Amino acid sequence: MINISGASPNSFVSGGPLSLPQDHYKIITGVEYDKDCYWIYWLGQTFTANKNYIITSVNLKVRRELFPGDAVISIQRIIGSVPSGDNIAVKVFNANELPEIMGWEKINFDAGTLLSSGIKYIVFMKVPSGNSKNLISWAYDSTGEYPGGNRLDSYDDGDSWQPVLEHDYMFETWGIAI
Repeated sequence: MINISGASPNSFVSGGPLSLPQDHYKIITGVEYDKDCYWIYWLGQTFTANKNYIITSVNLKVRRELFPGDAVISIQRIIGSVPSGDNIAVKVFNANELPEIMGWEKINFDAGTLLSSGIKYIVFMKVPSGNSKNLISWAYDSTGEYPGGNRLDSYDDGDSWQPVLEHDYMFETWGIAI
């Protein structure tokens, strides 16, 4: 696993407490698939915060193909059934540093942000300069077992979002419980 921010995977935030997993969905058994993210095709997973915590990073099961360039990982609050449009946490990173083999990759945000228990959020990615050969793939499963959210994809630069209720992208949020 590489750590996009360059910090230790168990890094401290401002000398404070250790960042630990908070909300997550990992497939243990069953069939796994992946979806490609590039250009105007954005991929997202909604989740409901299980407690109040300061989100510091996300761990996503992803891989790259060729050289996708910069990618953006963002957290937004869900209003109704779509993202609010306001980033509450964001990280731009060089996706060319991701491995070509599917695996868990931790992406640290530049600053921690408070998430509130019971509120639904989305973690989504976009690869603005990518194309059908230079992209990021995100693993998902087709059981729909994660109770706190679902896959949510956009095919038009985030102008509209299509829920895929029976699918969940593989993710973890990391943060400091408060």
